[in-house]
Amino acid sequence: MVSGYGFCIALPYGAWVGHRGLSIEEPSQNKVVYAGNMVGAIGSLIGTLVLIFGCFKTLV
Repeated sequence: MVSGYGFCIALPYGAWVGHRGLSIEEPSQNKVVYAGNMVGAIGSLIGTLVLIFGCFKTLV
């Protein structure tokens, strides 16, 4: 869920202010978009690992 909220904040806000958030550089709007993208990406990776671990546990 954290991943979804990160992307739900970063993507519309990035489009609104005109920043992509690909690096943590000035201005502050770009930093907000970058942080949202990082929260979304890291949350997706953690969620995927938890899903794989849960599937492995049900097979064993």
